[in-house]
Parts: sequence; structure tokens; C-alpha cells
Amino acid sequence: MKKLTRAAFSLLMVGALTSCDAPTISKEKAVEVFADIQANSAAKMKEVKSYKFTTNILGEGDTTMIYSKEDSFAYFSSKTGTSVTEAWAYKKDGKYYTVQNEDGEKMYTTDSIGLTFTTYEATITGAFELLAGMIELSFATEFERTDAENAASGIEKISYHSSGKGNLAIKASGIDVETKEKQSVKIGYDKYLPVTMAGVSDSEEGKTEVKLAISYNVKVSYPSLAGATAV
Repeated sequence: MKKLTRAAFSLLMVGALTSCDAPTISKEKAVEVFADIQANSAAKMKEVKSYKFTTNILGEGDTTMIYSKEDSFAYFSSKTGTSVTEAWAYKKDGKYYTVQNEDGEKMYTTDSIGLTFTTYEATITGAFELLAGMIELSFATEFERTDAENAASGIEKISYHSSGKGNLAIKASGIDVETKEKQSVKIGYDKYLPVTMAGVSDSEEGKTEVKLAISYNVKVSYPSLAGATAV
């Protein structure tokens, strides 16, 4: 993935797309919708109580993170094949808990300061800000590119979609001019917030994918400590 990686995959910079069935719009209209999103996304983000995002990079397993400032709750999980690693850090009943689950073996600690929660909080919010920034930059980069630049990079088809204010998606596909790999990419906003970016590369060696899906105002779920070992 070279030429198209730098062009269509520069949209990714490295779920189902909420806007994939939205009406097709012109690039000029998409630019207007994006400008409105940029003007209002920060205010909409302040209304968000919690969020969850799941990534899968090149088929190396799902990584999920959840954060709720309101609940002082942070969660991380990594799933590869049948192996699952989970970690929680949260405040409940006046105490901070740190819980880990390694393939069913669960252990936990408690404290009154919450240093682990603070660390998890910084890690998850930092990752979210990075991913959200990547999506915003991806849109901005595409809108600066000309049709000729896209064509020269191997992009054969690109379309813009929106169902109204705060909703916008870009879908692009083509063939890498050097490797001849078939590639596609899609990124999207919904309700003024970033919700997805995904890319697929298909070659004789097989298919590789990059996925990100984000959801907001999710309900947090505390782990059961039944059978867990206190350390």
C-alpha cells in the first residue's frame, strides 16, 4: 500500500459507517458541511458523558477503550483469537479499584488516591484525541486535494455523503499504481462527532484491514469481583 496509502489512505493517517447510506452530495457541499462540523464539534464534545472506541489494525485483534469522566471509569480490553486481556480502573463507594482479567484469571486492588485511574484516564483520552484528530485531518487533507491529484495517486472513485448537518462521510477506492492492490477507505462524522475510519487493501497475498468505530454516551459496566484475587 504505497501510492493509495498516501492518497486515499492518507484519509486514515496511520464498524459500520453511520453515513454510508446517506445521500451523495457534491464536494463543494461536503466542504460546507465539514466547516459547520469544525465550528460545532467542540461544543458537542462537551455534551458527551462517555465514549467507547474499538480499533483493529491489520487484523491484529480488537482493542477497545471506554472512558467516562462523570463516573470516574476507564476500561481497556485486547482480544486476539481466543485470548482476552481486560483492565478496569474506577471509583466506587469512595474507593478506587483497579481490576485485571487475564483469560479468566481476575485480580484487583483498591486505594484512596486513584493513581492508576489517572494513568488510564490520560492514556484513553490521549488515544481518543489522537484518533479524532486523525479523522479531522483526513477530511481536511482530502478537501485540499484536486481531482487530478487523486487520479494520479490511483483513486478511481471518491464520493461524499451527508444526511444533514453534523453528518458527513467520504468513501474512496482505487488501485495502487505501484503494487496494483485494490484499496478502499471510508471516514465519517455523525451528530458533529467523529464515528469511523476504515480501510481495506486486497491483493494476491490476501486482505488487510484497518478499522475504527466510535460511539458516545455509552453505559459503563463494572466488573464482578466474585472469585477475583485481592492483591
